[in-house]
Amino acid sequence: MKINKSIVYILIAGILFTIAFVLVKSTSHIHVLQVVFWRSLIVFLFSFVILKYKKIPLFEGPKKYLILRGITGCIAIICYFYTLQEMTMASAVTLQYVSPLFLVIVGFFINKERFNKIQLVFVMLALLGTAVIKNFDPTITTFQLLLGLSSAFFSALSYSFIRKLKGLADPYLVVFYFPLVTLPVILPILVMNWVTPNWEDTVKLIGVGVFSMFAQVLLTKALQRERVAKIGVIRYVDLIFAAIAGYVLFDEIISLQMVLGFILIISGVILNHIFSFKEEKSHTVD
Repeated sequence: MKINKSIVYILIAGILFTIAFVLVKSTSHIHVLQVVFWRSLIVFLFSFVILKYKKIPLFEGPKKYLILRGITGCIAIICYFYTLQEMTMASAVTLQYVSPLFLVIVGFFINKERFNKIQLVFVMLALLGTAVIKNFDPTITTFQLLLGLSSAFFSALSYSFIRKLKGLADPYLVVFYFPLVTLPVILPILVMNWVTPNWEDTVKLIGVGVFSMFAQVLLTKALQRERVAKIGVIRYVDLIFAAIAGYVLFDEIISLQMVLGFILIISGVILNHIFSFKEEKSHTVD
């Protein structure tokens, strides 16, 4: 049986992202823009060195889509890190992964990717699972809810622009444009809210950047190899990683309702993967 490399990339990226988000959660006492700054700075340095090593020009290629990827990614990560700091990990990640619902629609308009109506059923099944896990958490304010949904929407836009760049830009160049756009945007605001971190927090903040960097590279490769809507649904498994991390590290209880939610999410993922595989196989035969 041939293993789909895109799925492997997504799963590994999910684990690395979870580690990064645990570090974000553990630095809730630091302003969210400062956390985003450190993450962006580390990603900028890593991607810059790699691009120079590979001798890839930094300012060539489809700048329009690279900049749009950077802008949408910047908005998404700020909203997401804020919800991670203020909510439980399970609730924050749950809201973020409403994005596949937007991905199916956004992918259609931006990348002209067709989808079958039955895929919306699979997405709704996964969304039902997220609703069960979230269990209408009363601690979530309307403002936090809107930020969580905004993060999901702008993530969907960002993923679609990454897909648009397939074959046009190196994955590391795509990653590079995220901090290239983010740093100038947040620095003026950050200067007024800067707090010098201690050594422990500094290590955590650097860790956020390092783990996010490699996770983003793997995610970018997966998005450029596979259809956006399909990858988006597969990323729902990150919810499981987040729930486990929240339970083990932050004493967040996993209820029976959450277990039911996991089952619904995994069912949606498997059904979508099976359907997509059959569709691709039928097109190949034709």
